[in-house]
Amino acid sequence: RKNEIETRNQNLVQTFKSQLLQHLELLHSSVVDSFSQQRQQLKNMKEQLVASVSTKNQICTRVRNMRETSVNKAHELQGGMVNMQDITSNSQNKCNLYMKQAKNYYLENMSSVEAGHRSIEEILRDCTMRTTTVGIHWKNTQVYLQQKGKSNVEAVDHMV
Repeated sequence: RKNEIETRNQNLVQTFKSQLLQHLELLHSSVVDSFSQQRQQLKNMKEQLVASVSTKNQICTRVRNMRETSVNKAHELQGGMVNMQDITSNSQNKCNLYMKQAKNYYLENMSSVEAGHRSIEEILRDCTMRTTTVGIHWKNTQVYLQQKGKSNVEAVDHMV
């Protein structure tokens, strides 16, 4: 009986070994497949990560370029604003200067016109006074001539 038990045990062990080997082979195959899939997944993830980093770098470069362009445009705009403020200030100063000059010319011209009016009024008064004086002289001369004419007529009448 002992032999029989040993034979059975050996058969059982052999069956167990065979099943264990089969299970181990299946497990090994499964692990190899899983490892292969994981390796492929890691490779895919690496490619995606590289693509993502590349895209991120491109985006960062574009953003940096946009910032630089924006800063440059802002500086240009600020320079243009300063130029416009200078031009506006210069224009206002020139306009104020021209207005002062025009006012001075106007006042000078008004002074000249007023002086001319005063001069003309003075000349008119002088002319009026002289005309009056000449009129008086003419009247006196006429009276004198009438008296002389009368006295000459009387003298001629005396002589005749």
